[in-house]
Amino acid sequence: MTLLRHFPLLSYAFLLVSILAACLAQDALWLLLIAGGAAAGSWVITEGPRGVHLGRRTSLILSGVAAVWAGVLIAGDLDNPVLGLSQFAIWVAVIKLYERRSLEIEAERLIMAVMLMVLAAMDAFDLLFGVLLAVWMVLGIVVILLFQLHYGAELGETRGGGDGSNMQEDPTIGARVRIHTRRVLLFVLGGVMCGSFILFLLFPRSLTPELAAAASARIAMVGGGQQSDVLLVSGTRIVESMDVVGEMTLIDERSGQHEPPDRLYLRTGTASVYLGGGRWTPRPLDAGYREMIRGGAWQPVELGQGPSVWMLRIELSQPLEFLPIPAGPVAMRGSEPLWIKLYPLRNTIEIDRVDVGVVQVRVTGVVAAGASAPAASVVPAAVGEVARQALMERGIPLEPPTGSSDDPEALQQWRMQVARGLLAYLQSSRFTYTLDLSRIGRGVEVRYMDPIERFLLAEPLGHCEYFAAAYVSMAQSFGLEARIVTGFMAQPEELGGRHYIIKDRDAHAWAEVRIERDHWTRFDPAVLGRVDRVKADGGVLAFIGDYYKQVELWWRINILGFNAEIQNELAEQALPGPAGVFEQIRMWTVRQFQKIDIAFGFGRMGSIYTLSVVAIFVITLLLIGRAWRSRARFRQRIGMPRRNPGGEMNRTIASYRELLDLLGRGGLEKPEHMAPLSWCGVIAASRPDVAEIARRVVTSFYSIRYGGREPDDDVRGQTKQDLASLRVLLGGTP
Repeated sequence: MTLLRHFPLLSYAFLLVSILAACLAQDALWLLLIAGGAAAGSWVITEGPRGVHLGRRTSLILSGVAAVWAGVLIAGDLDNPVLGLSQFAIWVAVIKLYERRSLEIEAERLIMAVMLMVLAAMDAFDLLFGVLLAVWMVLGIVVILLFQLHYGAELGETRGGGDGSNMQEDPTIGARVRIHTRRVLLFVLGGVMCGSFILFLLFPRSLTPELAAAASARIAMVGGGQQSDVLLVSGTRIVESMDVVGEMTLIDERSGQHEPPDRLYLRTGTASVYLGGGRWTPRPLDAGYREMIRGGAWQPVELGQGPSVWMLRIELSQPLEFLPIPAGPVAMRGSEPLWIKLYPLRNTIEIDRVDVGVVQVRVTGVVAAGASAPAASVVPAAVGEVARQALMERGIPLEPPTGSSDDPEALQQWRMQVARGLLAYLQSSRFTYTLDLSRIGRGVEVRYMDPIERFLLAEPLGHCEYFAAAYVSMAQSFGLEARIVTGFMAQPEELGGRHYIIKDRDAHAWAEVRIERDHWTRFDPAVLGRVDRVKADGGVLAFIGDYYKQVELWWRINILGFNAEIQNELAEQALPGPAGVFEQIRMWTVRQFQKIDIAFGFGRMGSIYTLSVVAIFVITLLLIGRAWRSRARFRQRIGMPRRNPGGEMNRTIASYRELLDLLGRGGLEKPEHMAPLSWCGVIAASRPDVAEIARRVVTSFYSIRYGGREPDDDVRGQTKQDLASLRVLLGGTP
């Protein structure tokens, strides 16, 4: 099979990959099934026994229909003309696959493949698209080079009279040209890949705001627990990162009286002011104040009052802006001195040192804060209507009872009724918890709606931030003071339900409502959907899906998001310097000892225990090595043979090779077809002295190599002496 026979199939595969990538960018299943299926079946129809093809006129008519369809799509959505152009290119490419193959059609197919991939790259940023793009680039290089050969072959056939009589003399075919072409392909592919990698590292991405927004609009990482503001973004598909934020050990200071919670809520920020457009921000009146926490000493934290119930030992694995803490911390201390910034009205603690290691916090089980003015949020009018309808369905009064201003308990009871009624409404079956919002907000009728209104009225799909934002908005429409709380919802991992491993995927958002004057009450409208999703995450398919999501997340961050900051970080990691390397080793060692301390729960003794185990292991290995060497010396002393057949065999082969080398330099080189002993017989006619020595060396080689004989010191000595004698006889240096 000549190289040119591969061109039609590779050209078809090249265009097919382009069509699949374009369909993937459209994110339309019907387009993938119809257009992709038609493209995949074209090879069987056109290249089969009957070879059915479309005529030129039919192709033009179908292309005109595709143009009209694309015009309708563009007119319906003038803000996104790429959609119509992509579908037009897809249908034209499918039509080209059904036309009779020729040099002109092949050139048009190559042009359509490039156009499709360019249009797809404007609207697709998924990992699968990246894989298709890599395959497409490799196929493209191969197909373009083979297209040149194909062109040359057809040109040679034309010059030869069209009957193929001159094809064997054409320089574009033949074994040598095929080998040369493969070398050129490998060279070009290697050069393109290496050059692309170097350019990728040297020139970081600097995307325009529009393109960056489009790239990040399809996927986001669950890391909202590290952010203060809340932004409801549609068209996203959230991937849960498995990176560890930190580890936490919960110690009951009044052992036996309280059980650890199944779900530990750790707050990092609050947002109570709605600015519209899906954006929530913290209360601007809470300025906070700085305070120095001395290492090893308990420092009161004026965020709450009450008895100390729990003590948490937190070990951070990555830098955070806010310390993940439960509600109401009363005192804290760190392994080293650190500056913290307290926000009393938010019940949050900001860390000024990002390299903080272990922090211990005493906490209470309540959320406490001083009195403050209600937040000035902009609640959409439609949200208030939905909230009133939800309460009316449950028979809850829309206004506080008469005279409740003089009766705090009656007012608190009404607030609790309203808060529970709104919670029951959002936890009903009409709302669905999901992390895939890629199809949300794409329709023309809902594109410009407020995200909260769209969630409550048009598209009841969303994650925890959508649920919390809708709940807070509805509560604020009744005059209640409510806020969104961001952080983590951790579940116990081991050690009797008292050890928590906090990951990025544990990021969560919930709501708090001020029921009493000095206390906030937590309400989590998304907890049921989140628990159901976690229960559903099981099995092999779920494992594969999670692994794919992690790879896709890496693709988004490190490939699509490769910027100057990441470039500098890679340079620092590649060239850390001696001091940087020593610091990395030291920090890694410290963190491992801290994990041991957490696991064993007896402080510095964990480090001492680990060092003792390591020391005993090393000493044991040294003693075993010393005993093995002593055994070898003892066997040699008493005359026992050394069991080293591999070494003896290598020395025997080396002696035989030295014999052949000496004979060759002496003008007695052995022919390749002649056996060694037969060659010794030939040498005996002219050099009997040399032949006798060579015969002894060859015989010794035969007995060891093929006879399985164990050579002793006498045999080795005789062989060495024979080689030395032979070197003298042949005029060499002894």
